[in-house]
Amino acid sequence: MIKVVAALIKKDNKYLIAKRSTGDINTLGKWEFPGGKVEQNENEMQAIEREILEEFELKVEAKEFITNNVCKYPNKTIDLKLYKCEYIEGNFKLHAHSEYMWAKIDEITNFELAPADIPLAQYLITHYSNKENKIENLIIGKTYTNKEIKDTFKCSNMSGMRRSKQTNSLVLIAKHDNPLYDDQWTEEGILNYTGMGTKGDQNINFAQNKTLANSNTNNVKIYLFESYTTNVYYYCGEVYLAKPVYETKELDEEGNIRKVIKFPLKRVDGEKNTLIDIKDIENSIIEKNKQIEKISILEIKKRAKNNEDKKYTKNVVVKHRDRNQFVSEYTKIRANGKCDLCQKEAPFKDSKGKPYLEEHHVITLANGGPDQIYNTVALCPNCHKKMHILKNKRDFEKLQKVISKYLEKDNDKSNIENFNKLFNI
Repeated sequence: MIKVVAALIKKDNKYLIAKRSTGDINTLGKWEFPGGKVEQNENEMQAIEREILEEFELKVEAKEFITNNVCKYPNKTIDLKLYKCEYIEGNFKLHAHSEYMWAKIDEITNFELAPADIPLAQYLITHYSNKENKIENLIIGKTYTNKEIKDTFKCSNMSGMRRSKQTNSLVLIAKHDNPLYDDQWTEEGILNYTGMGTKGDQNINFAQNKTLANSNTNNVKIYLFESYTTNVYYYCGEVYLAKPVYETKELDEEGNIRKVIKFPLKRVDGEKNTLIDIKDIENSIIEKNKQIEKISILEIKKRAKNNEDKKYTKNVVVKHRDRNQFVSEYTKIRANGKCDLCQKEAPFKDSKGKPYLEEHHVITLANGGPDQIYNTVALCPNCHKKMHILKNKRDFEKLQKVISKYLEKDNDKSNIENFNKLFNI
């Protein structure tokens, strides 16, 4: 019996299926949950992660076993095991399939599935479809889309306070990509959430302000999401009013001082923070800066002068990508103390007297670039920051030429070939 693994990858309440274009005649031209055979010296989770990388150039993380099906084909018997997988990074490139599709659970059986995959799809219909879009199935710390929030709570997909009578709930959205409403957690684990109304004085009896103010007695459950980037909402779980509602003075969207209402919220589970991807926080900073650039200098000055001295902390997740230290060091050695972009001497020397330059991958590691000398340059801190912020095409092409010259000077035929493949030369 041949051990085969398949991936269940979810996106926006839909699941990935793909139409096989290579391989066994039993599956050729049919749709499947993508995957492949388990090789020697690897476990099933490693196998599914490898197969998805090879077939789609997608990086996923296998999370848990779901179900399996033993299927007898004319020429073999396979034990197909389905694993729940989480997408990490990468863009689709098809190597073993002609098409791919995101389908709802009850739509998957409408496709001509490979025989071994049919029982898997039927299992999902039985055990998963009735579990979708239920509040109790939400996972704290996980991200959800606007549509998933709407479908789960049966609420509007607009505004920061969304009342649903159908689920007897009030969904609160704390947006962190706009400096006007950037409510933050205190060290005591309280979020002083700003009420409804972007212009002029806020009124505690206005719309959902009243619902939230009375939530400890009206039996309406309050649920909180935080957002740092478009259509990505971190679920913080159920919250409650931990202290009396109070009023304070803040600037409105027109830069005028007005009365605002603050709702001191605390998580029911007692936790103070949700783990946030550092990239989402960095994105929120960029978006807030864009909003500030639209404001007049006088308004910026007014807001800066009225800023309260508060300190906020967040728990963040940082993805660390290992780098080969030999590649890094050689990249700096061959630059001979000069920045590969601006060609100026390194701005200073480190504590050991070495010219300070920073390694940079022309095609970044985050975008799948290799950690190899045919993809690295040494930059001064200024040019390094410039490359990441401006992403200038001319600078990109200039650095390609610099690498090419290094390789040609060294007569490094092997890496010249790798360089040409990487940059399609």
